[in-house]
Amino acid sequence: MKKIMYVDSEGNTCVVHPVINIDEQITDDEAFERAYKKLPANALNIQVVEPDVVPKDRAFRNAWKLENKSITVDIPKAKEIWKNKMREARAPKLLSLDTEYMRADEKGDAVKKADVAAKKQLLRDITTHPDLLAAQTADEIKAVWPATLG
Repeated sequence: MKKIMYVDSEGNTCVVHPVINIDEQITDDEAFERAYKKLPANALNIQVVEPDVVPKDRAFRNAWKLENKSITVDIPKAKEIWKNKMREARAPKLLSLDTEYMRADEKGDAVKKADVAAKKQLLRDITTHPDLLAAQTADEIKAVWPATLG
């Protein structure tokens, strides 16, 4: 069944999947019309699309842009989404290194403190990885995942 896509008041691309409940005896067209009538009043750029237009890969769902009955990925938004995933992955590693740093500080081990500080800085620098900054497509962005993040 066809999908209805639109842009909401915050600029997000929304996808409506018309449904038919099991106990209903309505046609696909009737389900579609019902869904269409329930669109928000402030919906912009409403487009009816074939189901295969909606990407299966949802990694950059919040970076989708609706253009001419197709979906493209807003690359700057996708990079921010990916950076946030990296930040989430590095958070427990930084926390562990904070503990290591405190223990080294308690022991007065300046060499260990410097080593831990360097590791922490490498983790902080992950979101400015040159390959991520240079990426021009969603696939190129997804290919950037430093081994230190696991």
